Formats: sequence, structure tokens, C-alpha cells
Amino acid sequence: MKTKKRKASKGLWAWLLVPVALAAGAASVYFTAGTSPSGENEWVTYARAQVMGDPQAQYIKAIVADTGKDRNEAEAIKWYEKAAAQSHVPAMMGLADIYDRKGDTASRTIAAHWYGEAARGGDGRAQYQLAQYHTQSLGGLKPDPAKTAQLLQQSTDAGYGPALNRYAQELKSQGKLAEALPWFQKAAARGDMDALYSLGEIYADPLNGDLASPIRAVTYFEEAANLGHVPSQIKYAYLCLAGQGLPRDPVEAYKWAEIASQTADKAQKEAALEVREYLHTRIAPEQQQSGEMRAQVWLKTRS
Repeated sequence: MKTKKRKASKGLWAWLLVPVALAAGAASVYFTAGTSPSGENEWVTYARAQVMGDPQAQYIKAIVADTGKDRNEAEAIKWYEKAAAQSHVPAMMGLADIYDRKGDTASRTIAAHWYGEAARGGDGRAQYQLAQYHTQSLGGLKPDPAKTAQLLQQSTDAGYGPALNRYAQELKSQGKLAEALPWFQKAAARGDMDALYSLGEIYADPLNGDLASPIRAVTYFEEAANLGHVPSQIKYAYLCLAGQGLPRDPVEAYKWAEIASQTADKAQKEAALEVREYLHTRIAPEQQQSGEMRAQVWLKTRS
């Protein structure tokens, strides 16, 4: 009787090892002894994904198929779906992004579903994307200002910084300045330099009626300039020279043109140099020297 039990046990182990052996054989066709993006051996990743059904390993497989040299979208979707079905939030995002890029109505509907699932999982970018889908009526979602505001606040709380400013820019592009202002202000309060610059532009534009306020515009441009925002530095230089919203100060104008000209960005550098050359023709040599000295002091404190 004991001998028969041992034989049955051996037979059982043989049957259990068959799938693993087959998986290893299949893996040997595709993998060498290299490493996957996670840093582990490719065979281990394959075994965890295919045999054990590990969602993180499945996600790694999807990433390789989605972003590798020989991109395979169908393969990426397959692995993303396997991981997403196990509530793996990054896999949900990968899947949503693929369908979002396709751009057709049916694909955007699938994208909206997965962005929604990832948003419920606490992903800040998913919450932002879902807000955009509501705003733009994508994926079968309808405009819902209250829901959009909630999603953007959740996105910001989750640490996705661009949410507030990008939504404000969307409202501004639609001519809804009064609605955009609170969102710009929230983003600016978090140190978003682009939001500070946008607030400066809104308050500096006399065509914005009651919103126009040169003094407030200067405040925002100056704050962004001191944070290192080159377009704000150039704008602030002009305002200092013209005396708009603050007393005219050619030396301060030259200072900010000089600071802006130190940027590594080619286009911004050219714009700053144009302003500096313009100032050369408008202010005295001693004012230029004073401006350069102020600029050097400012730059040293930031180095």
C-alpha cells in the first residue's frame, strides 16, 4: 500500500511540473539570460507573469511590448489587460493611454473606462485625464463642471502638479477668464511659474476690462521672475523700463534682461538678447553697468 502511495505521489508531482517545464521551454525560445526592465532575470519575469500570474511581472511584459525597439501593441494590450484585471493601476494607465492615442470614438470610450478605474485607484494623472475627457466630451463623458473640479482637486492632492494650471489654461483658451482665475491662483500658490506668468498676462491686458490691474500684473511677473521663469523676466524688464504698474527703473530693466539672457534655452535667449540690445539704445552706459552689477548679485545668490 505504501509503495502505491509513493508512486501516486510521484505521478502527481510529474503532472504539476509539466506546465512549469512547458513554460520554461517556451521562455527559452524568446529569452536569453538577460534582465528585464525591473532588473531581474528575463526567465524569472516570464515565469512570474505567465505561470504565476503576477500583475507586476505582467505589467513589465506590457511595458517591454509597448515601448521596446520592436513595439508590439497587441502584445502590450494583452499584458496590460491581464495586470489591469488584477487592479494594477499603472497597467490600467498603460491600457488607457494606448486607446487614448488611437483617437477614435470607440477607443476613447475604452480609454475613459480605464482612466476611470485608475482614477478610483488614486492615480493623479488618471484623475486629470478623466477631467479633460469630461471637459472635451470624450469617451462618452459629458461636461460636468462639479465633477471636473472634484477630479482636478483630487489630482492635485495626489501630487499631479500640472492639473490646476492645465485646466486653467483650458478655461482661458475658451475665453472663460473669470472661471480660470481661481485655478491659476491655486496653481500659483503651489509655485507654478507658468501659472504666475498667466496671471500676470491676464492682469496686464487692458482689454480684460475690470480684471486689468497693472499693479497686480507686476506682482505676479516679479514673483515668477525671481523663481527663474525667463518669459516673466523679459516681461518684467519691459514693465520696469515703461514704468507700468511700478516706478520707471531702467537699471532694474537692464538687470532682468541680463539675467534672462543667461538661459540655456535658445529661443528664450534670443528674445532676452533682443531686449538687452533694445535697452542699450534707451539707457545711459552707467545705467547699463549698474544693471549688470545687480544681475551678477542676483545670479550669485542663485548659483
